[in-house]
Amino acid sequence: MNKIIDYIYLIGGKRKKSKAVKIDLPNSFDLEKALEDRSLQKSDYKITPILGNTQIFAEVYLETFIDVYSKARDIFPKIGNWQLYDFLAGAEMCFSTQEAMDTIIPRITHKKGVVTMNVGIYTEKRMIVSIPGRLKYIRSSKSSLTHEFGHCIHHVLSPEWWGNSTPFNKELMAIFFQRLLGYNNNNNNNNNNNTLNKRYHEEDFVHFDPLTSLIKLSEQTDFDDLPLTERWELLLDKEDKESIDDYIDAFQARPTIQYIRKKVEA
Repeated sequence: MNKIIDYIYLIGGKRKKSKAVKIDLPNSFDLEKALEDRSLQKSDYKITPILGNTQIFAEVYLETFIDVYSKARDIFPKIGNWQLYDFLAGAEMCFSTQEAMDTIIPRITHKKGVVTMNVGIYTEKRMIVSIPGRLKYIRSSKSSLTHEFGHCIHHVLSPEWWGNSTPFNKELMAIFFQRLLGYNNNNNNNNNNNTLNKRYHEEDFVHFDPLTSLIKLSEQTDFDDLPLTERWELLLDKEDKESIDDYIDAFQARPTIQYIRKKVEA
């Protein structure tokens, strides 16, 4: 499969999109074989830069794609690997400068003076992810790319839910997937929940509320002990943080095994 990655940037204050790099991806069968036997090697694919020194775009995309594909297989074991592969690889991919991203979705200044900027967009099987600062920092955008893949998975693999999903639920599903791969902030793989404000400030409630709800689920229920597929399905109908709180309350109100045994023995 040939995969083109685009680049969006500003010239004279106007947005321009150019083809940046082409990847000849292995087919799903060869990818499965490579993942079973070893990690993906450079001999398994071919990268052809189109615009300047953009090989790094392809490398970051491939590293993220392999992680996402591997985890998605665990969530959706009933979907054929080739079909899952085609779904994910078929999503259009663009990297963008932050300046160009700001012209698509402007930065927001919140009540307390906190300014938040959009670092990723997903619309109808199209992902745009901004590069933080200079090109050498592009690997720190893997968290954002994983987040947008989370939206893509929600859209193409749970389409019956996606159409009527609330903004809270869409971010809930994407952040859940993001956390599955270990991301809790914009810069590294880190499971320390204390770092969450580095990624989503409380003023950015669109992201902050779903993230804090997921943390509460993990800390106050057996959510993290459930199989991945059950966790995904449990979240699909959670429309707002109140629905998460209701689930937690119901969980905590359930009789314990010890209580049930005492009632039976009595």
